[in-house]
Amino acid sequence: SSGVVTPPTRNGGGNYTVDTESDAASDDLNTIAQTNLQPGQFIFLRLENSARNVVFKHAAGGAGQLSMAGGVDFTMTTTTQSIMFMYMSNRKLMQLE
Repeated sequence: SSGVVTPPTRNGGGNYTVDTESDAASDDLNTIAQTNLQPGQFIFLRLENSARNVVFKHAAGGAGQLSMAGGVDFTMTTTTQSIMFMYMSNRKLMQLE
């Protein structure tokens, strides 16, 4: 992950997998690059591999920062979990419950 991921170009958002940088046991995801996103798009993320955890960091700063439900970080630990975000026009991605 290296702190940021960039979703590929798609109309209407999509489903994507995330992984840790260099297959580390755990990695932080601070932002989602806005390059290919439009306001109002939904993206769904899940783990590539259950042996590697990704920590979604709440309000880490910068464009594409994550606004997590409850204002706390979330650690994804299994490939059966998923998380949904909506890209907001204020340059943030809001987690939807």
